Amino acid sequence: MAPRTKPNTKQKGTATVREHTLRRRRSAKCAICYDDLHTKTTVTFDDCHHVFHRSCAVQLLETEIEGREEPTCPLCRTVINKINLGGGLVISTEVFQCFGETKIPTKYLVFKHVWSSDLTIEQVLPILIERSRFIKKEFICEYYASGITRAMKTHCKRQISKMKKRIKILRQMHEVVKAGGMQWKAFSCVQFHQMLYYVHSKFNYELEMNRRNIINKLRKRN
Repeated sequence: MAPRTKPNTKQKGTATVREHTLRRRRSAKCAICYDDLHTKTTVTFDDCHHVFHRSCAVQLLETEIEGREEPTCPLCRTVINKINLGGGLVISTEVFQCFGETKIPTKYLVFKHVWSSDLTIEQVLPILIERSRFIKKEFICEYYASGITRAMKTHCKRQISKMKKRIKILRQMHEVVKAGGMQWKAFSCVQFHQMLYYVHSKFNYELEMNRRNIINKLRKRN
């Protein structure tokens, strides 16, 4: 009669822990949208280690920065300075805002950075171009990562396309600014609601260059 083998309780226990951890991760919810975390790409607030969907975190930071100077975590109210994208990559909230997952117009993104800093639009644009190129590379790396689902692959492809468009617009804006357009002095003769409409409107290269030509002609007359 063959001797009875003892079950490997250590291996069984490890497998049980792994299964429990996996179930817990799958059942975890995003505290912003209340959907399961595993359905979308997630990020971690590096200051408090709370995890959210990346798209939700971008929208949250935009709302927080609109209302106050420092964005905070919705769960613990810790001031957020750094975002952990995973794989040991940690970026600032300013860089994180450049992700193309929100519907914020590129022009508004530029002016918001000008308002919240001591930099001019000439200084802000090259910074945003470099940040956007960095974000595009992140989406490309994520697209080719192993184990990525088809839905997330489609999502990354969409975001890569958005970032390419954003980089193109930022470069066109830089051309307009270097030619003398999109300057704050041009807003001195318009009402506040007109300025807000302009800032939130989509960028049009030909229209901005024509506006710059008209302003330059008026300056020469004066």
